[in-house]
Formats: sequence, C-alpha cells, structure tokens
Amino acid sequence: MPQSDIEGSIPFRWFEEAPADGYRNDPDVRHAYTSMIDAVRRFQDAVAGSVPPPGVSHQIEAALARMVDMIAPFAVGEDRQLFNRVLEVSGRAQSFTPEIVFDHSDTDEVQARVVFRRFHLGGGGAAHGGAVSLVFDSLLGGLANSGRSRSRTVHLEIDYRHITPVDTELTLFGRVVEEKGRKRYLTGSLMDGDTILAEANGLFLALLPGQQ
Repeated sequence: MPQSDIEGSIPFRWFEEAPADGYRNDPDVRHAYTSMIDAVRRFQDAVAGSVPPPGVSHQIEAALARMVDMIAPFAVGEDRQLFNRVLEVSGRAQSFTPEIVFDHSDTDEVQARVVFRRFHLGGGGAAHGGAVSLVFDSLLGGLANSGRSRSRTVHLEIDYRHITPVDTELTLFGRVVEEKGRKRYLTGSLMDGDTILAEANGLFLALLPGQQ
C-alpha cells in the first residue's frame, strides 16, 4: 500500500467492517484505489497553495471533467464503497480528514501522529479549527468502537489552546474515560512537543440492534 507522509504505523481497527464482495477485497483494487486517493490529497494541497493563470485553470477544469466521466460508470452504493473503508492504511483511503498514524492502540487508549497539510490551512499558518475537530471525531470515534459495538457521536467539545501549525508532525492522545450503559465518554489531546494545542471531550452512544 502507498505510504503515509509520516513514517511508521501500527494497525488500528476503527470498526468491524461489514463483509465485502470479492472485487472490493481484491488487493490490486485496494492498492490502486489507495494510490489514487494519495494523488487526490496531493492535488488538494497543490490547489490550495497555488494561483494558476486562467488558461491553466480552464485546462485543469476540463481534465477534471474528463476524470469524472471516466469514473462515473463505476459508481457503487455506500455498502460497496472503498472511500474511507480501506482500514489497513493510515488514511483509510479518504481525502477528507488528515491521515492519523498510530504508534499505540488498545481498546482504552491510543497514541498517534498527524500532519495538517496545506489543504487544511485556515489562515496565519494555522490549521482550520474544523479540521482539528474532524481529527478528534475520527480518533475518538474509532476508539469508542474499538473492541466494542458500533457507536455514533452525540457530543464533541473542543478547547483550542494554541494555534495548530500545518506541515508539522503533531501527537494525538485518546482515552476512554467511562462507560455507562450505551454511553461512552472519551477525552483526547493534540500536542506539539509539550505544548497542548487542543483538547477534546466526546460522548458516543452505542447503537441499538438494527441501527446503523
């Protein structure tokens, strides 16, 4: 599989994936799809950090339209999609949330690393607060489901302590604080060395049988 921008990673099961059809499980299909998503990430960063002349913008627009036409015949339903479902790679084959690379994980605690890229820039060299929130929701939501039944985010509160820099390797921590019936309370932090950049508190609710 294509490699993350951050060196090293250990497997982390975000949730138990539903059985997939043979084609979606084909290693060549998964590898090629993940490589395509890596290229999408690079393109997003390039777009965010450039101001091309009109002629180039129009050429890129036309090229993107051709790509949409190329991929359209292969549209699938949610139950068969690969986007955000390739769990064995750090980015899960999605281009929405920054890649999270795990250094330690069990059912109660995780430690990981993340880099906010140019695409996630808000302004003044700082990552957009929404991107930080996305990372926490992904991290804590995955931990809430690790070794447990599926759950959904009910409440997520973020305290922004310092500016979160882009293009810098940062450390993430997540922990299950308490479980009460269907309710799962988790906490997390984002750090640059010894500096706390942001902290999160989340409540996740286990799904009832038949809920999705």
